[in-house]
Amino acid sequence: MPHPSAVPQAGAQPTSVVTDAKSRTNFVRSARRHELSIRGLLSIAPASTGVVRWSAAAGAREGVVEVDAIDLSKGGMGLIGLVFIPRGTVVRVKLLAPTSEAQVLLDVCGVVRRVAMIDRRPAYQFGVSFGDLSPELTKDIEKLLALLHADDDEPAVRKETTHA
Repeated sequence: MPHPSAVPQAGAQPTSVVTDAKSRTNFVRSARRHELSIRGLLSIAPASTGVVRWSAAAGAREGVVEVDAIDLSKGGMGLIGLVFIPRGTVVRVKLLAPTSEAQVLLDVCGVVRRVAMIDRRPAYQFGVSFGDLSPELTKDIEKLLALLHADDDEPAVRKETTHA
């Protein structure tokens, strides 16, 4: 049986329901996710620095760890990283242009809503929700999504990355 809020209403955007297997909690997505593969940098936002701190084993340089963004929507993004980040942590993510680390494509804060260990290395997949965005950040996300899908056969920004 679908989650009650996942039943489309007249004039509403399509939604999808994602269930966190561990907590059996349903999360409703109201925006379509767009697959991508862009390198990013993640740090703990000031709102969570008193709760979450990197250990020396995390390999964080100046409080930043590398992640790969695997999907993006107006409401959030999916990330893969080698460091565990607890649900509820407020994070800051900078997506970098594949041609230049100095060029930041998107700089946004969000809350980790979903965490799953996906590999024995270990590697983790995170679902990050943006919450209420400023009109400027919403416009930045829309521009990035338009850039990614300028030519649907061959996205303008796509870089395969791997973690060693």
